[in-house]
Amino acid sequence: MAATQENGAAKPTSTPSTASSKLHGREFYESIGKPKFIVAPMVDQSEFAWRMLTRSFIPASEQSSLLAYTPMFHARLFAQDDKYRAAHFQAVRPASESKEEPWLDGNPSIDRPLFVQFCANDPEYLLEAAKKVAPYCDAVDLNLGCPQGIARKGRYGAFLQEDQDLIFRLINTLHRELPIPVTAKIRILETEEKTLAYARNVLAAGASILTVHGRRREQKGHLTGTADWKMLRFLRDNLPPETVMFANGNILQGGDVDKCLEATGADGGLIEYERTGGKSYEDEVRELYEKEDGPEGESSVPTQKRCKRPWWVVQPIIRPLPSEAMAKGAIRPSKKDLKAGENGQQQNQKEEKEKESSQANGDGAKGETTPHPAVAEVQLTEQAKEIASRDELVSG
Repeated sequence: MAATQENGAAKPTSTPSTASSKLHGREFYESIGKPKFIVAPMVDQSEFAWRMLTRSFIPASEQSSLLAYTPMFHARLFAQDDKYRAAHFQAVRPASESKEEPWLDGNPSIDRPLFVQFCANDPEYLLEAAKKVAPYCDAVDLNLGCPQGIARKGRYGAFLQEDQDLIFRLINTLHRELPIPVTAKIRILETEEKTLAYARNVLAAGASILTVHGRRREQKGHLTGTADWKMLRFLRDNLPPETVMFANGNILQGGDVDKCLEATGADGGLIEYERTGGKSYEDEVRELYEKEDGPEGESSVPTQKRCKRPWWVVQPIIRPLPSEAMAKGAIRPSKKDLKAGENGQQQNQKEEKEKESSQANGDGAKGETTPHPAVAEVQLTEQAKEIASRDELVSG
């Protein structure tokens, strides 16, 4: 049995044989080896080569402890554009005698377990794309967490979270029609209650595994901050105990996975590239205290030191000063400022040329010449007369 949604409530409904015959939820999770280390889906990074590099650090006997995702694919393009599909997913060796000869993506001997992730806002396109990868992966994942501007423009990722009915239909369509499980990755909402309702909707639609990124949609760029593990623990404690949940956020090094799982109660932790240059939390704090404070009013380093936190932790509450942001390329002058700067530079160049011309003629720079003593005396006399005449006016 699956579930459908009517007036916000999940109701059971009959499902095709594909949904009833395939493994689901914890049973499915256990069938792929109960992985607790998960290579997160990262745009332009978690391709086949990256997954192979990551898997190479784990003995063959322990491969099942590592689950990997593909990068996020655009469902409509994947379904309709052969070139897009061939460029991003190469499961079968091209021009081979056997059309089913495994090659790269999803190869059972080297690239499993594997989840293929799509972004979508149309159930039909999503199903069409998912059917093309189903023979070569263990599950299809729906991205509901992308917070970038392109996702807002395309209406997918985290910008679907206001349309819970569409989210339900996207997941439920795959749950009913695919021969393999469907999973979903979401972000937390403003409150515990809203986030819990969101998670329940995803699970009611048929998701076998729920991945939760502990940041809200607006937490990106200079507002990224840290993931809220307490919210994930709240979900763990209030969702059915058989729910398989992955945690995402704040995983920077190996030991962080165990810390995350202990704090959240999740089954696995997503490991992704967060811009730390391979440094640990403690390394970044130590290096912070080695920096000079900089001129007063021109550096935010002293404030960071008082917080005793790396820059990526304190950035939601400490904005870089304009000079710092400009130096890092985080902000750029407006067109108006650039034009004013150009005009000012041209004016300075003009004045410099006039000065040089005046000096070449022996006249000296305007306003910078020393008057002849006789001329200076006359000027002082005239000034004195002007002051005296005004005094007379004041005295009546």
